[in-house]
Amino acid sequence: MKALFLCPNLGGGGAERHWSILLPGLRDLGIDVSVATLDGRGEFYYVLQQAGIPATSFADLGRRGLVAALRSLRAADADLIITHATSADGLGMLATRGRPTKWVVNWHYPDGLPLAPRRVLILRGSLPLADAVLAVSHSQVTELLNYGARRKAIHVIHNGTDFADGIANRLATRCELGLIDTDIAVLLAGRFDEQKRVDIFLESLVLAQRRQPSIVGLVAGSGPLDAELRRQAEDAAVNVRFLGRRKDMQELIGAADVLALTSDHEALPYVVLEAMAGGRPIVATSVGAVPEVVTPEVGITVPPRDVDAFATALVKLAEDSALRLVLGSAARRRQQHAFSATAMCNSYAEVISRLAGSG
Repeated sequence: MKALFLCPNLGGGGAERHWSILLPGLRDLGIDVSVATLDGRGEFYYVLQQAGIPATSFADLGRRGLVAALRSLRAADADLIITHATSADGLGMLATRGRPTKWVVNWHYPDGLPLAPRRVLILRGSLPLADAVLAVSHSQVTELLNYGARRKAIHVIHNGTDFADGIANRLATRCELGLIDTDIAVLLAGRFDEQKRVDIFLESLVLAQRRQPSIVGLVAGSGPLDAELRRQAEDAAVNVRFLGRRKDMQELIGAADVLALTSDHEALPYVVLEAMAGGRPIVATSVGAVPEVVTPEVGITVPPRDVDAFATALVKLAEDSALRLVLGSAARRRQQHAFSATAMCNSYAEVISRLAGSG
């Protein structure tokens, strides 16, 4: 059974991280997997190559890349072509028309995230033709139906991770970050764009630190709003450390006491699953799959853009070490039970096998 995965590139996003876990897992379950990219490679392209996954990129062909990609897809002997993002979806649809190859969409778009009109037109014209749509959250189903996807074609499979906690290096990492024993470190990690609302995190920190000065903010990431966010933090005199883009998330989560997520839109963010795997309680906005994952037993959810509610939740956890321990331990158990890489890969393999054998 052969499954070819197609996307624009394998840069540092959650969907790309998902594939870096999924494809080796499917390979280990006996599925012949490969990956192709259209406009770039990215860090997870090389991660997959190093894991032994055959990888091809059409990025160097410029405008000819899409034509070459379509010809290559049409000539491939894959049982399924699995796509992510609009350009790949369109090619997947065209490449499988009139052929026995099944076309599967892996839907990672955050629920409610506005899309450009051109993308909306492509999705409305193509999604009804998909043999299956693999969503990562139940929150995505309504939007998929609005785009014309067939209800019986939609399967929800939550993301999973094999993330290992970095608690063994906690003291060394906290020392590197300039944290002292009494500091309660709250970590936010993500791209600095409008969707992630890091500005809301900074505003919440200001209020929380007035009530509980032991709270220290850690912000890991980069993006177009970097300079603006640093100015905001400086003007507000908030106690926060901008760490830049980091590749040591295990250690950062191990050094933190709480994981924060202030996004307006999400699908199923990997950083939440990784924090749970690291035994950390979560304070997050109730968007996308977050309410499906962050139950009251493992963290606190608040409405998007509610600065006071977010600050109150941070203070509550900062002032109650026993509660942090209880929530963090429950978070780790829940992740291992419901959101493991093994469970995710098994579910994908089951759907892929069924589709490939359906003729």
